Amino acid sequence: MAAGDGPKRNGYSRIDEVQDPGDQTGKRRTYAWVSVSELRQTFILSPWRANNLRSAVLVLENPDRIFKHIRLGAEEPGWCYCRVLGQVWNEDGASQRPPRKGTVFSVYLNATMTVFEWGQDEADPMDPKSPKGARDGLGEPRGRFGELVWER
Repeated sequence: MAAGDGPKRNGYSRIDEVQDPGDQTGKRRTYAWVSVSELRQTFILSPWRANNLRSAVLVLENPDRIFKHIRLGAEEPGWCYCRVLGQVWNEDGASQRPPRKGTVFSVYLNATMTVFEWGQDEADPMDPKSPKGARDGLGEPRGRFGELVWER
């Protein structure tokens, strides 16, 4: 698909080639969205997090695991995509480094596929490709995990 084709949302930037959480084969693609105003604020408050939206895109395109995820206070479940990455971006956004040991990079989306959180989570010791507690349905403070819907 050519750049600019596909759906648009006013005030949001679209992430293409996101693995569809409903596809058990892992081949079907969909879109995710990031609020432009929230991203601008993130660059001011946390340059590391803003620069690691690039890492988040890698996770959305090719996750190790996808869980249903219930955000605290949300009415509908969303998703948690996670992947063990070999590199994450430094705060300057110009160079990369290895991630913290024992972590998985997680991207949290609401039911409309809008990204609301991303970053390194402590990995589960029993399943290092999942955030701690995800397989048990736990996962505070970001919410509660539901079923594992896809794994590589």
